[in-house]
Amino acid sequence: MKIKKYLVTFSIILFNTLAAAPIFAQPLYSLTSLGILPGDPVFSAPTHINNQNQVTGKSVITTGTRAFLWDTSNGMTDLGVLSPGQNYSEAQSINDSGQVVGLSRQSTSLNSSQRAFIWDSTNGMIDLGILPGGFVFSEATDINNNGQVVGISGKFTSGSRAFLWESTTGMTSLGDLPGGIDHSKAFAINEHTQVVGISGATSGQRAFLWDSGTMIDLGDLPGGANSSRAFDINNNGQVVGQSGAATGTHAFLWDSLNGMTDLGDLPGGSDISIAYGINDHGQVVGVSGVATGTHAFIWDSLNGMQDLNSLLDLSGTGWTITGANAINNSGQIVATGIGPNGYTEAVLLTVIPEPATMSLLGLGAMTLIKRRKSTCNS
Repeated sequence: MKIKKYLVTFSIILFNTLAAAPIFAQPLYSLTSLGILPGDPVFSAPTHINNQNQVTGKSVITTGTRAFLWDTSNGMTDLGVLSPGQNYSEAQSINDSGQVVGLSRQSTSLNSSQRAFIWDSTNGMIDLGILPGGFVFSEATDINNNGQVVGISGKFTSGSRAFLWESTTGMTSLGDLPGGIDHSKAFAINEHTQVVGISGATSGQRAFLWDSGTMIDLGDLPGGANSSRAFDINNNGQVVGQSGAATGTHAFLWDSLNGMTDLGDLPGGSDISIAYGINDHGQVVGVSGVATGTHAFIWDSLNGMQDLNSLLDLSGTGWTITGANAINNSGQIVATGIGPNGYTEAVLLTVIPEPATMSLLGLGAMTLIKRRKSTCNS
């Protein structure tokens, strides 16, 4: 009974101590370079990270561009292309089952050979096709854990449409906003089949939320000149993207209760910021102008917008993180950085446990052990 009493007491003390400690203070990150595929390197860029710490993106060498999948066991793997003779593919997203989506085409320029693909380790790369009715190309931008895929299928002149692809029904058009310019593109989908993207509207280009067959105009920030686009949505229905603002263009966070909130930009910049990713904890990542170019940022409701370059440990020495693309629910971030060797590469930023918190846990655990020993010997 004494041991149980000490356990309860320790739990209460530890909870109260940690609750009072700044455990939500912005942590430091360690940096891991994901490299570039073998060959004469040009650069690599990430697009997404899942909750299994697998990363997707594209790697460019002088002989071509390839979609890649990176994990800690295998490093960077070339996912290939849809058919022989093609020399270009990009991976845009990955779900927690390791299914990857993106695009593959014959050259770096947009052409009628461009097709959306889905890839898995069993079946390799599969062509998802195009929308019926004169559409000539497609691109897949995101996939959820149900295997639902979104993206764009279009024509070279006009008539591009956001699509939803499912294994049972194939590719379906999501339409566009009323009074639009015959264009829409989906960028992300969550586990509730809510889709976000951009569509032409009566008054300009607008961020949209598609839910249960209805496309909703998310508006823009005050003074925004009728221009906004949505790049990601989490499972709580929070949306992030970019909107015109009273001055410049700013990253935004939208939810059904508060509408669109301006996230601002980093100090010293050119009044430009873009939010590309959000996790289920409401942490947002993206890119912002600074005095020397662009830097990656992380934003949360407690700390506001922070420059990720100021949050790196010694593993980030010599690196400049120019933009962040996605963040998973463990807080791991994929970003693009310029390394000491001068190459632009995909990097993985991993949260370092806060020393003060670890010390509290260690002290509490040692105290508990001492009390248990004392109790057992009495």
